Amino acid sequence: MSIRVKKHSTRAIPMQRGVRQGDVISPKLFTEALEYTFKLMEDLSIMLSDLNESYRRVGLKMNMDKTKIMSNIHVVLTPKLVGNSALEVVDEYTYL
Repeated sequence: MSIRVKKHSTRAIPMQRGVRQGDVISPKLFTEALEYTFKLMEDLSIMLSDLNESYRRVGLKMNMDKTKIMSNIHVVLTPKLVGNSALEVVDEYTYL
């Protein structure tokens, strides 16, 4: 394996086993895997619209007042439209 930040990668690092549970780097690796996954997905607006449509099919509704968009410093986001509502871009939020 190697570690890549933007376009720079470290030299190869031999991996013999995974990260131990509770290791401080574990959440960072998980976050990096999610970031990579989201980069592979198409446009955020399309994903949000598809999610909203899927909710409607099963009788659910997205609460547009509570739905926010947040990213890290590497991704510049603008408000996205879902239906007729623009989702707010925030730097922080209170969970529950």
